[in-house]
Amino acid sequence: HNHSCRGISLVSEQPEFFLFAGTNGSGKSSFLSKQLPPNVTFFNPDKISYEIARKKGFNEKEAQEAVYKDGSIKIAAMKQIRTAVTKAFENKESCATETALSNNAYKRVISNLKEYVDMADEARVYDNSTEINPPAPKLNLRIEKGQTVYAAPDMPQWVKDNVYSSPEHIAARQGARKEALSIAKRESGAEIISDAVTDKSYSGNIFAVTKDYVLQELSASFPKQAVLHRQGDMPIELSVGDKVTITKAQEGKSIVAKPKTWEEIRKEARELLIALNPEYASRPLTRPLENLTNKGNILGIIQNGDERVAVIDLSNLGKQFIMHSISDTSIKLEIGQTVTLRANAEGKSVTPEINKDRDSNEHHRGPKR
Repeated sequence: HNHSCRGISLVSEQPEFFLFAGTNGSGKSSFLSKQLPPNVTFFNPDKISYEIARKKGFNEKEAQEAVYKDGSIKIAAMKQIRTAVTKAFENKESCATETALSNNAYKRVISNLKEYVDMADEARVYDNSTEINPPAPKLNLRIEKGQTVYAAPDMPQWVKDNVYSSPEHIAARQGARKEALSIAKRESGAEIISDAVTDKSYSGNIFAVTKDYVLQELSASFPKQAVLHRQGDMPIELSVGDKVTITKAQEGKSIVAKPKTWEEIRKEARELLIALNPEYASRPLTRPLENLTNKGNILGIIQNGDERVAVIDLSNLGKQFIMHSISDTSIKLEIGQTVTLRANAEGKSVTPEINKDRDSNEHHRGPKR
């Protein structure tokens, strides 16, 4: 170890995963070449992305550009690394990878470092903004299980502002999350409780709200799942009983979408029908009556959060259409199928049947909305 990391060892008898995070040019590669022990396998995202691009038929120059510009290749590389890390852990082998933090989410990530380090077994913060040439990364902060075990006396201001927390603040954050977890276990009965993940959408009812968290029970999940959303990420105030779809964004506030009303669904369904055939504009469009069996062809499907609403051309009731909820059917229903459906008191489909005599007329195969 050089003077910047004296006394800090990356060697352990237990398999560990190391994530090295820093902007491009911050010295990650130089650090890894000197600090990573030989028994730790390094999965290089750039190298893996390059190899994927080459296999896709890109020439050398195109592959090098794709490493930084092609989102699909980056995602493929991330999936490959995730699989490799899982396999390494199954074999009780330590491994490492890196992230550049160089896109537009960088400032967002920095502002949330205090919360992120709480999730790690151990977090170390190095500062490379020195006048030394070449730069020598200096350890400024080391946190284990949410507790500060080392803090440099000359810690730079950016570390103080974005990462370092007093013991009182750490205890408050941990207490708030512990309270949210306790409420989730007690009130939702969920088998799986997790924190919201960036770029993932969650649909379901809000079953509890605390000062620091919004607790959501996921619809149609098995086993039963609940998600903890931080109040600071919410763009609007949510209340218990709200049925919403929440997407955790990389930058700024999360996106919260409330379900469409039936009038909004009706308007969208009417637009779908007119797009298929202008003559459909004058035909009745209704919701199904309780226990009435309807048979018809699915012309389109409207997505309403985690609910799917089928627009059906009724062949048993003449020239009219119905909007039928099909989210909870035991059979996966799609556009173009001729089906027999019956609605319960809540308007949900029961005992669906798919008929073999599908309508082959192409203009009846409407778009998913």
